[in-house]
Amino acid sequence: MTDNYIFALIITSLLSLFFQSHLQKAAIKVGLVDKPNERKQHEGIVPLTGGLGIFLAFSFTVLLLDSSINNIRVFFSGAMILVIIGVLDDIHEIKASHRLVAQMLVGFIIFQFNNIQLLDFGEILIKGEVLELGAFSLPVTIIAVVGVINAFNMLDGIDGLAGSIALIILSMLSLFALYAGDISTFQLLGILSVAILVFLLFNWRFYHKKTALVFLGDSGSLFIGYVLAYFLIKLSQGDQRIITPVAALWIFAYPVIDTVTMMFRRMLKGHSPFDADREHFHHLLQMAGFSQHKTTSIIICINITCVLIGFLINSYHVAESYAFYVFIVLYVAYYLMIMRAWKVQRFLKRTFVINDAK
Repeated sequence: MTDNYIFALIITSLLSLFFQSHLQKAAIKVGLVDKPNERKQHEGIVPLTGGLGIFLAFSFTVLLLDSSINNIRVFFSGAMILVIIGVLDDIHEIKASHRLVAQMLVGFIIFQFNNIQLLDFGEILIKGEVLELGAFSLPVTIIAVVGVINAFNMLDGIDGLAGSIALIILSMLSLFALYAGDISTFQLLGILSVAILVFLLFNWRFYHKKTALVFLGDSGSLFIGYVLAYFLIKLSQGDQRIITPVAALWIFAYPVIDTVTMMFRRMLKGHSPFDADREHFHHLLQMAGFSQHKTTSIIICINITCVLIGFLINSYHVAESYAFYVFIVLYVAYYLMIMRAWKVQRFLKRTFVINDAK
């Protein structure tokens, strides 16, 4: 298994390198590109083929594994639906309602045909009492899948951020799977992680580049968000669960907290919660004067901290209710901070950015 897996990782890296390099020209011909505007601050047109390259490299490599393809047919069915929707959205922006229907359909498919189901939230409220979902399992699962996909999609607003956060979360989940002896999941997540790592070589602004060579695109953010939703649910449910539901929540904490806060803020302003804007935490840091590299690095550190907390909660069997209430406190603190964004921005600018300049 080891030799074949190492070979698969090498193949993944080579395929990902090939697709990231060669899809760019085709993207320009068909209009699969991103153009700068008031929300998108980059120079020139940038191909939106990063996610497509990741998906293709991942898919071709999985076919080389020893495990039966029958076990992941449903998983790939959902992935293909979202990749296709994402590519169409990148070329000709489609309605948010259509994207939402596709995400709900995928949630239903993996629930009905692959038993990827949220059955309970663990002892999240009271120690010793499992909060079971019962008849609400299907709608809550669909809401969770849609929520995770959109939370990750909304992260994709600054070069290197979404890919880096995905890499961190997938790496932790793969380690949990390996420790529990779930070799199939470990292999799938490891292959995807390598494909994302190669993408980041094209997406990070190395050597003072003014823009990335390629963007993730909606095809990539929808696909990776789907993978995260799929495995966060799979690993945190059932009698043989590998992680507790509250540990899964902490592992995905930053995207959840940032997205839910932004959606509430938009609704308070009378806007759709799915409207795009420049009010995420990474926008706040940039407006305070932090460079793109520093902004990405700060948020990556925050994400790593949350993931490690999730790891400690699960490894040391911290009471799930305590961990959940701490999470709520963290969310409230973040929400209050964002609702006073201008004060936070001014504080950061005076305290850190000016000091950096000195």
